Formats: sequence, structure tokens, C-alpha cells
Amino acid sequence: MLVMDPAEVDLRIDVKRPEPPAACPPEVQRPEPRPEDFVLKGYVNDRGVQTAVIEPVKDRAQGLWTDRGVSYRGNGWVLFDVVINSFPGRPLFAPRDATLTGKGGVPLRARLVTAAVDASTPEGVIRVLVVAEEPPPSAGLVFTVEVDGGDGRSLVIPRANLPKPVEEGKP
Repeated sequence: MLVMDPAEVDLRIDVKRPEPPAACPPEVQRPEPRPEDFVLKGYVNDRGVQTAVIEPVKDRAQGLWTDRGVSYRGNGWVLFDVVINSFPGRPLFAPRDATLTGKGGVPLRARLVTAAVDASTPEGVIRVLVVAEEPPPSAGLVFTVEVDGGDGRSLVIPRANLPKPVEEGKP
């Protein structure tokens, strides 16, 4: 209640409005999106980006197998997307590194991204994305993808095909 006579005041509260900052705070610099970000979020699939099929692989000695995978080719990048399963009773596979080798032994620098397939995925199943810069034409279209785990096991996918590059001026 507002009163005019100071003798009728029970309590005094001084209110001061803070000054707004002189300028807006600097925007947080977000990292550039990477190809795997778009694939993981489902923005990129076999409609709209060139893809090729990666046939399933089984390696009983290593206790690992893959589902059918897909490779993507974008502007300046390639991505191999496979789901790796551990055979029942075998240790879980924890991918740590990946190597791509093209025609004539041409290696490609790659980075490995792992992600759970989804919340209902059984234990021992992991999605692996191997991402690299676009290879030179001399590397060919068929690559060997080797995914190494921390426990000494590895899985070799001997025929990971890439889609042919689009020639400029052609759809």
C-alpha cells in the first residue's frame, strides 16, 4: 500500500532497476556442422545424397558381424555407415579407430564416430560412422574399411563401395 505520510510507514524498501548491459554478449561460436551430424540426425539419407550399399560381413574369429551398410558421397567428403554386432557370448566391441584403403593401397585419413542405434537396441550393437575427405580418383570406388577396437579385435569390411562422383554440369 502506498502512503503519503512517512509516520505511517511500517517498512521501507528501496527498489533499483539494474542497468541493461551496454552491448549484447558475444555469440557463442558454434562448431561447423560435419557430415556425420546430418546423418545421425536423419537429415541425410539415400534420397538426396549419392549412396552405395555395403554388403554384410561376418568374422567369426573376431566375434563380429555387420548388417547391410550404406556409404555416402557429398561435396568434399565420404561417409561409411555400418552397424557392428558382437556375437552372443563374446565381449562387447568398442571401436577406437578406422582406416580406409583404396585401390593400390591408397590410404585415406578418417575419423570414427560411434553412436547407439536407438534406445531399444540390444547390448552389443553399435553404429559406426567412418568419415573422410573425398578421395582422389586414383583411389577408386572400392575401399577396405578396417575398424579397430580397444581390445585388440578388429573388423575388416573388404568391399565398401562408394557411389560414383557426379560430373559437373550433369545431374
